[in-house]
Amino acid sequence: MQIRPANLGDLDFICGELPEFCARHNAWHLYPGHVLARKIIADTIRHHYFMVATSDAGMPLGFICALQGTHYLNPNLRTLTELLWWSKGNPTVALALLDALVEYGRRHVDYIAFSTVEAGDKALWRRGFTFGEKVWELRL
Repeated sequence: MQIRPANLGDLDFICGELPEFCARHNAWHLYPGHVLARKIIADTIRHHYFMVATSDAGMPLGFICALQGTHYLNPNLRTLTELLWWSKGNPTVALALLDALVEYGRRHVDYIAFSTVEAGDKALWRRGFTFGEKVWELRL
């Protein structure tokens, strides 16, 4: 398996996975439709952190992306804010993507914000993350 930067050639794979991602996380309200999703993902690939895991044969297996910038309260803190982490349920791929993000973060930022479903908690604890806050949703 390899972890590499995403490129615009990955748009079909990434955008093709978004409906399943939204379905698995009961997050259909977040899916903007295929055309707008392609634009948003392309912009994120161009301007932020976006990595793809591939098999040794080059088949895409998953992806992780995060906005890179400064913290909204303290512009002296360089941050990564995770947006999407997807591996079709393969824990080896998921952990390799997470490790790549953490390694990149250690070299380039001061702070990583990461949201997960409960299943990802142990992986984050083991990598030095601490619990910061819960996110609550009210879908109107």
